[in-house]
Amino acid sequence: MVNNNLPVTGMHTGVMVEQPGKDSVLFDPAGDYRKNDPYNPRPWGGDAFYGKDADLGSYVDHQRRTDGPDVNVYHFPVSADDADKIRSNIDGKGAIDPGWCAVNVGDVLRGIGPFQGLGNTTTPSMMDGEMRRLQPPQQPQSPDDPILSPSSDNPDPSWYP
Repeated sequence: MVNNNLPVTGMHTGVMVEQPGKDSVLFDPAGDYRKNDPYNPRPWGGDAFYGKDADLGSYVDHQRRTDGPDVNVYHFPVSADDADKIRSNIDGKGAIDPGWCAVNVGDVLRGIGPFQGLGNTTTPSMMDGEMRRLQPPQQPQSPDDPILSPSSDNPDPSWYP
C-alpha cells in the first residue's frame, strides 16, 4: 500500500502478507494506524499487526480518511518460502521511528521473490514507482497462493489501481 497524498514525496507506505493457514501480518512502519488503541503504547501507532488485527480494508480506509483518496494497493504473488522470509523480516524490525516507512518496507521486501530488483525506496512516492515497475501482469490467482494483498473476501474492490 502506498499513500500518495503528499506531493512529490508521498505520505506513507505499508505492506501486508497473507498466507493460507497462517495469521496475516500488516506492517505499518512508523504509521498512525490504530494509534489510539489503549493496548498500543506507541504514540504514532503500531508497526506490525497480526491475525484479525491485520485488516487491510480498515488500514486503507484509515489512510484515505486521514490523508485523502490517492492510495494504491498492489498485489504480488509470492511463494510460501518468500512469504515466510518477508514475515521474518517484519518480525525482526521492531519499533520504527517516524519518517522511515518507505525505507523499512523496502528493507523487508528487497531481494525476495518479485522484489529481487526493488530499487531505492527512501520515500513513499519512490516506493509507488517501484511497485508500478515491478507489478506483474494481472492473472487469475489460485486461492492457495500466498499474496501481498487484501483478502479475497474484501467487499471493496475499488482500492485497486
